[in-house]
Amino acid sequence: MDIVVGNPPYASIGRHDHREWLSREFSTFRGAAIRGSENLFPLFLEIAWRLANQTKCSAGWVVPISIAVSESTTLRNLRAAMTQREGEWRFAFFDREPHGLFGEEVKTRNAICFYSKPLGTSQPKFLTGPLRRWTSRTRPTLFQSIEFTPLRTGIAQGIPKIDGELEATTLLRLFRRADSMESFCSSITSCLPSAATISFRFPLLSGISRSLYVSMI
Repeated sequence: MDIVVGNPPYASIGRHDHREWLSREFSTFRGAAIRGSENLFPLFLEIAWRLANQTKCSAGWVVPISIAVSESTTLRNLRAAMTQREGEWRFAFFDREPHGLFGEEVKTRNAICFYSKPLGTSQPKFLTGPLRRWTSRTRPTLFQSIEFTPLRTGIAQGIPKIDGELEATTLLRLFRRADSMESFCSSITSCLPSAATISFRFPLLSGISRSLYVSMI
């Protein structure tokens, strides 16, 4: 198929006799100890891109926001499998307030995954955005206003919600650090009150914030 659009069920896979076959057949369940509580929607995404035209296609799915943050084996497998697909992935994230993606009645956090594979595409490309909040007034023009930021990091461990080149550069530099967040924060020092008033590129930064900024660059 040239176009695939879906809103897969957000339900557990349940208990049945096909666990070994699922683990063998689908990347999403590979290496997972299937207990029946795993969500179905990753499986629907993998089936959908298998059905899509392998030469040129477009697709879109509405899924839970857990696709970006969950550390479950199936979701990590799904994100890793996405990195093996040639084409462009775009992720738009939506908060539950003031209006959810499905309107006033369904208060859930969701994501829309857009996938496209133009002719001649080789390497996968990932773009993301912030957690968006909309109102009844902005809803009609929401999709015309969405912008995406290219990612320079992988998505296997999670899909970051960033907005703009500055945040993308900051994230990349954080990823390149060898230390942990704990040691990174504990290395931030203070400064004398007089030093906090010295003219700086970002004069409104406090002494601690300046130390953080300098340590990042």
